[in-house]
Amino acid sequence: MLNKRKFFILLVLFFAIQNIAQGFIVNRGTFGDNIIWFNLNQSLILNTSNIFGFSDASVSSITSSSVTAWNAESPMSVSLQTTSGGSGPGQNDIYFSSNAFLFGGSNVLAVTQVSFIENTGEIIEADIMLNESASGGLSNSVAGTNYIGDIITHEVGHFLGLGHGQTHFSSMFFELTKGQRTLHADDIFGLRSIYANLAGTGSIVGTVAGSQAKIGVFGSNVQFISQKTGKVVGSVTTDSNGRFEASGFALDDTYFIYVEPLKNLEALPEFFSETRKDFCSSGNHYRGGFFQPCNSSERGHPTGVSLSSSVPGVDVGTVSIRCSLDVPIDYLPNKGSVIGLDILDDNGVAGDTIVGFMSESDIAQGTEDIFNVDLSTYNVPAPIAGGAVYLEVKTFSQALYSSTSIDLDINSLAFPASPATVQLDSDGNPSLNIIAQVPMTTGLSAANNYTITVKPKSFDAFQAGSGFSKSRFFPSSSNYADPLNFYVLSISVIEKDLFGTDRVISTRNYGTLSDNSECMDAVNTFAVKGNTPFRKPSSVVKKDNDAAALACGSVGTGGPPSGGPLTIALGFMLACLLGRARQYHF
Repeated sequence: MLNKRKFFILLVLFFAIQNIAQGFIVNRGTFGDNIIWFNLNQSLILNTSNIFGFSDASVSSITSSSVTAWNAESPMSVSLQTTSGGSGPGQNDIYFSSNAFLFGGSNVLAVTQVSFIENTGEIIEADIMLNESASGGLSNSVAGTNYIGDIITHEVGHFLGLGHGQTHFSSMFFELTKGQRTLHADDIFGLRSIYANLAGTGSIVGTVAGSQAKIGVFGSNVQFISQKTGKVVGSVTTDSNGRFEASGFALDDTYFIYVEPLKNLEALPEFFSETRKDFCSSGNHYRGGFFQPCNSSERGHPTGVSLSSSVPGVDVGTVSIRCSLDVPIDYLPNKGSVIGLDILDDNGVAGDTIVGFMSESDIAQGTEDIFNVDLSTYNVPAPIAGGAVYLEVKTFSQALYSSTSIDLDINSLAFPASPATVQLDSDGNPSLNIIAQVPMTTGLSAANNYTITVKPKSFDAFQAGSGFSKSRFFPSSSNYADPLNFYVLSISVIEKDLFGTDRVISTRNYGTLSDNSECMDAVNTFAVKGNTPFRKPSSVVKKDNDAAALACGSVGTGGPPSGGPLTIALGFMLACLLGRARQYHF
């Protein structure tokens, strides 16, 4: 039975199928405080006993790998210990269980239960439970169904204070996907944002707002895409004033800022429950869009934020939310014919990035985007001995949930995204991104005149021929797919040395950044604040037993009610605030 004391628990469920995700979210307490450990030295007590016949050594090794991966990226030190005893109060446990009260269904793979102090968000105890009754069972094989290494790595992220993530293929993504045992840049980014940033890394801060009054937008998902890789390397969520602060960026790279509404609010901490997105005309929702200059000639050209050892931190100022997809001003009038791209500036620097899209009609009719890039007046530098200079053209869209399947053709050299040769990451996940490189002639040469053709094709047909399910390209696509098939085209000049190592020698110089204060969108934006009740003095919170996580009523004045299994209580518990039990469905 519970002692009569104030009791606050965060209950996080990890589901196996068709669930929901959000850009990495830090778990929030009743009053919006980050739920984190103040004591950075913690023990996690592992009981390896299970019904599957996994050996003690196997479970210990897999769990140790997960804990070690997180330890390597944070100032926290989580020591793993094993026990043959049971779980109990006053310690952090990880164990297998078939207790229906904990899971409520076979789709729930695991539960992380966190006890914290209401008034500060300080975690004082956390337990991880793995469901022995999970649909399809659990596996200790990387190739098996519901691999416990993927599950445990995800749950340890919750243990440390991270919520679920929208960045697909990240460890903190809601839905179980292949390779979650390996931390994604967004996972590391999130952890560093709440504990400590590493020396020698960069930061980007700013404010997301809407309307001419520049009203801060609460609960926008701000993603940062690396120009080098075309991948999302981190994401943060704006506070009640629209402010965001992101740190932990690698230096000597350029980042594009993509702002979109949070989705599936019912899955997020109660703090975000009041988030709105109906800020455009006629109550329409704002959509995902890139930070770009106000100048109309720069529309559809995302602004790159460059970080270096000399400029490790940048305040981008005000970033407007967008009510439509922005493309270059001469893109639509010339779509289907040749679109000239002037990527050479007055200082002789070559490079640019633009946004394009393929309508369903374009895909059905095979309408191509054709760009002319004339670099005949660009003085191509001589390469180092044994090296060569190339025009590099990249396309990316997958990380932003745009299911755009395209082929790329440069001066009749084909760079198809062939289903038979789809590129895989280190975990075997398929990629739609294309990186094309064509040789350049040294000096000034008419040969450096390029026609870049973007050829659309049906993603469904591509996916069917690839041998991968759609969820392997876009986990939970029904919840997160962008309705517009947009893509980003990035052009730069690189040098490849004798050993095949690439070095960028010319890319767009974004110069002094200007914010969006003079070109605000979303005329109907209004202020929204995080859902936080009146703050009052708080007693120290302590978890007395595991069953308390299910107590959703009369908590704080006595023991839990006899409410029955979680299978019955799911709908009811979704409405519960922190201070009772909160669920995140996957």
